[in-house]
Amino acid sequence: MTGHVTVVRSRWRRVRRWIRLQRFSVQDRIVHALDHGHRHGVDIMRAYGLHPGQFYPVMLRLERGRMVVGAWDETVTPHRRAYRLNWITQAYAYWRQIDPGYRELSAVVSEGDA
Repeated sequence: MTGHVTVVRSRWRRVRRWIRLQRFSVQDRIVHALDHGHRHGVDIMRAYGLHPGQFYPVMLRLERGRMVVGAWDETVTPHRRAYRLNWITQAYAYWRQIDPGYRELSAVVSEGDA
């Protein structure tokens, strides 16, 4: 019975975290992820509770707007697209760290790492 309770608690934590993440825009979550060391789209989607249909259109818009720089990473198999912030978006991310909502996003994401 203890194993069942643990599974239910674990699922509830993930659902609660996902609900809290939905308060933030997809763009804010992507910028936050890139600012905190995530590079590949798959890693960002897993860590921030995004689906490909949410992630890739926004990432394409950020890349076309030159807020994000993308290049193919051939050091991993299969090859993945690696992203990084340009200097303007890094300044935006730094400015957003002052915002209490952005700090809350950091708390929600670090809660999932625990």
